[in-house]
Amino acid sequence: MYEAEIRFAEEYIRKERKDRILHELTDPKKRYRGLSRFCHEAEKYIDPRTVVKDTELPDGMYTILSPDPSVDGLVLPLQEALEVSSMCLDATILLGEKYAAVTEEAMKGSRTRFVLREAVNERKEKAYGKGTEKAGPV
Repeated sequence: MYEAEIRFAEEYIRKERKDRILHELTDPKKRYRGLSRFCHEAEKYIDPRTVVKDTELPDGMYTILSPDPSVDGLVLPLQEALEVSSMCLDATILLGEKYAAVTEEAMKGSRTRFVLREAVNERKEKAYGKGTEKAGPV
């Protein structure tokens, strides 16, 4: 039920804030608060190792996470997801296969958008070698 939220928190949230965000995003009573944290303070929660500069999101399907219930949970192709995100006044998270984008709430001026790429899992890298995609022992 909360697969996208769990994956987003596991891949893109700072270690010291991950448990709190995971708890909020997977608790129906606290989910709105968890998503609203990205309205004005996204940098406080995003793992800086996942932020990529001067990169566009690759084509694919993206799940939209937002405190706005009219768009929350939609799964759309990239261009449509970007259009919905740009029209939404609340923060939006676009979650793709290996990339995500967090767009803060609309305020005066332009909105801040962070493009994120899955971080290299350092434990996997140490255990299986650099560039290995295996999830467990062979």
